[in-house]
Amino acid sequence: MKGVHVLDGCTDYIEYPLNTGESTREVQIYYKKETVGVNILKKFFCGLGYDIDDICVPQNQTYHFIECPLPMETNREKSNQSECSFQYNNRFVCFLDILGCKRLVSTSIVSRASYDKLTMIADEFRNLEQKYTSNHWIHNFNFPITHGGFTKDYSVAEDDIEVNLSLFSDSIIISYEPKESNLFLDWYRQMHQIFNDISQLQFDFALMGIFLRGGLSYGPIYHQGNICFGPSLIKAVELESSAVNPCIAVDSAIVEKILSDLKSDMVYDYAPGYKYPHQLKEFAEDLFLSYFNRGDCFGKENVGTEYILDYLTSRFLISKSNITLIRKAIQDELGKDYPDKISAKYKWLRDYYNYSIHFNEGNYDQRL
Repeated sequence: MKGVHVLDGCTDYIEYPLNTGESTREVQIYYKKETVGVNILKKFFCGLGYDIDDICVPQNQTYHFIECPLPMETNREKSNQSECSFQYNNRFVCFLDILGCKRLVSTSIVSRASYDKLTMIADEFRNLEQKYTSNHWIHNFNFPITHGGFTKDYSVAEDDIEVNLSLFSDSIIISYEPKESNLFLDWYRQMHQIFNDISQLQFDFALMGIFLRGGLSYGPIYHQGNICFGPSLIKAVELESSAVNPCIAVDSAIVEKILSDLKSDMVYDYAPGYKYPHQLKEFAEDLFLSYFNRGDCFGKENVGTEYILDYLTSRFLISKSNITLIRKAIQDELGKDYPDKISAKYKWLRDYYNYSIHFNEGNYDQRL
């Protein structure tokens, strides 16, 4: 008996090799679910002289991201529940703090420069609040896909991932709730989008001479408007406190999951919109190289955490012109008469910048 494996339910044209049993022949089929049904496929193969008694869809392994159990909901009557009832959801949580803001506030009464910079921060907070509350996902982002040893960057439209923002004093909380999926393709696409969003925010602030320090975690959180509770928020705040320098410290649980995916042999033969089988470890490698770096690579002044979100490298990969833009912002801070403790943070930032342009050929003269 000869079994034929076909791809059912695809939304794009798919090429798939078939093994006919007695002799190996590659048969290429192109179809869409909307136009070609299983019976038509049977007729097609029978017309080629194949005895087809069975058509089966390949079963892919189920992918799970970090397992974060949520507490059982309390037994309450539905009539007593409001749309804003307290409930944890697993989210990526980023807690950000403005570097040196305490000093700015303290001197804003006597220093016009400090007062003007605080005014700029307040204006940017208003812009940020508007951006995250109305049509936030309107851009494209780079999504690298590796196949056969070659990596191609695709410009992909942002998905409508639920995002919440809270602003208070000199702090920012952003949480992202990825859509559940058992496909690693979906998870990695969403992670690229989320990490790109955080990196761009950090870069935009840096261009204005406002440098952020933060922590990035994943897990249970309740986040509605300015009301925010949860273990993942506590973890993000702890990470921010451990990060001495202007960077975003990443929870080891996130990094360890991606590093474990790097060793995985999981392959998807089929997923909607993808024309070839893809390996999980390739997606993990692309994400890691794009958005993560060790915190102790840029001098002996450790950031207090093993890994950071590599926002400079990710922006430089998008456009080399970003090197010139951020160089001036860092150079301006290095030229200011800061106390030694603050000056050391900007020297670390200089070392991080120099390290990041190392991967862009032809830009060695841009070193600081």
